[in-house]
Amino acid sequence: MKMSKSVVISVRVMSIICFALILVSCKAKYSTARLDTYFTPREIQDLNKIREFFRSEMCYGFDVDSKTCFENTPHEYLELSGNAFWTIIDYEKQKKLYQEISKSTFDAIWKKYPVTYFPSKESGVHLAANVEGRYLNFLKSLGTDNPEVTKYANHVEQTGGFDLVGPWYPSILKDKKNYNLDDPNIQLMLAIHYLNLNDDNMRNREMMKSPRPILNK
Repeated sequence: MKMSKSVVISVRVMSIICFALILVSCKAKYSTARLDTYFTPREIQDLNKIREFFRSEMCYGFDVDSKTCFENTPHEYLELSGNAFWTIIDYEKQKKLYQEISKSTFDAIWKKYPVTYFPSKESGVHLAANVEGRYLNFLKSLGTDNPEVTKYANHVEQTGGFDLVGPWYPSILKDKKNYNLDDPNIQLMLAIHYLNLNDDNMRNREMMKSPRPILNK
């Protein structure tokens, strides 16, 4: 039985508040050398803005670190209720985020494709991964010492998208070595992945008359 969204939100908020009161965030230092290799200082600011936006949305605006928030979100309950944790992201705010980052940053990550939905034959836009973009190259570099990131980067390159086959909460919570939630690079990867899932869910919502669109490449 699908729970009401208000009940789901209440459960998540209570969980986050409880752990925010008893845990203290410890911020580790991680190298940004890989980011510096692929992005300009302005673009790195944009990437940090994307990462922080996702953290804030995931934590309901509370000043809680990403790791604490993700680990203490009731993922199984939300999944059973039909509301994955990323569906709470405010899509209007997400669209505003797109406008706040530079075009070069956006194009390094994403590429837009026209799509047609059937049987309505309505046209829309699908946001996919830019498989020739610098963000994918960054992921490949990040994966040189992380087999899970390598697997993910290869999947993105082969499919051209950030989809549900990507990093999912059971693997993230179990594999703390390869999914180190204190690492801002991993945080960025998860932010972009889940923001794209939310975009897929919301962008052409009114046009979705068929299970999947036909890409008009």
